[in-house]
Amino acid sequence: MSGQSTAKATWIVDAGSGRAALLNPSLSRSPARSWTTSQLREHVLNLDGAEHRRLRAIVRSALDRNGARVLAGAAFAGPQLADAMADGRAATQVPGVVAVLLDRLLGLTAATGVRLEEWVALAEAVDGDRALPTERVATALDGALRRRPEQPRTGVIGALAESPAPREQQVATALFLWVAGYLNTTRFLTAAMARLTSRPDPLVAIAADPSSAARWADDLLAQTVPAEHALLRVAVADTDLGGRPVHAGTVIRVQRDATTVFGAGSHHCPAAGLVRSLTEVLLVSMATSLHGSGPGSTDSQGGNR
Repeated sequence: MSGQSTAKATWIVDAGSGRAALLNPSLSRSPARSWTTSQLREHVLNLDGAEHRRLRAIVRSALDRNGARVLAGAAFAGPQLADAMADGRAATQVPGVVAVLLDRLLGLTAATGVRLEEWVALAEAVDGDRALPTERVATALDGALRRRPEQPRTGVIGALAESPAPREQQVATALFLWVAGYLNTTRFLTAAMARLTSRPDPLVAIAADPSSAARWADDLLAQTVPAEHALLRVAVADTDLGGRPVHAGTVIRVQRDATTVFGAGSHHCPAAGLVRSLTEVLLVSMATSLHGSGPGSTDSQGGNR
């Protein structure tokens, strides 16, 4: 661990000690960020204890119930990304693909009537640390969650609306899932497309053996997480890291590695399994589009398709 205290009581934990830090139960609540507003304070990442466990269980169940909607969309999106990658346009196509797939999962536009472009603008404002246009979308989202039972809502929004979680937590969690899901998935897939463009071997291998997609998905996830994308935690009680005392309130920045792509411990990403499955489906779909499938397929230089 290469942790050191600063005037702001912030520690940096290197990747080698990161997993142990994330598993420490005294390092839990994610610190508030400058973009946090009243609509984004009580979401699944910023809560602890019984409230966190309850909301996390709701989110996990909702993701499990609605994941098939995303995977079906990913199968159709694969050829689009494959064509874009062949033409050098993958980086410009990824954000739109992610937005559509995530909206299928969450059901935001159908529930709120807010256009997808406005949801994207919200996420991009967070990414640029700019003033958030949350008032309109939060109001629309709150209204959608308050609809009477006979007014059905699809996706994760529907599951949140049916849950016993307080309305503030429902709104904040829906906003958080959109922002974090859009930004993180866009970053990952953009980096993955760049890697596959320069080194297409995984797609050739997957075309010949689709069952290898899971291994290649894990490889891409491990190798394309931005080094600067640290996980933030706060010490909620006095504890120690590597034998060194850490006082309550200290902010911990944990650098990621292959074992902590989705975090670890109580705040491990609840969408980890879905993201892995999404990556596998996209890889198989792209590989089939570019190289055919099965033992008779060959590499991009030509041959049997």
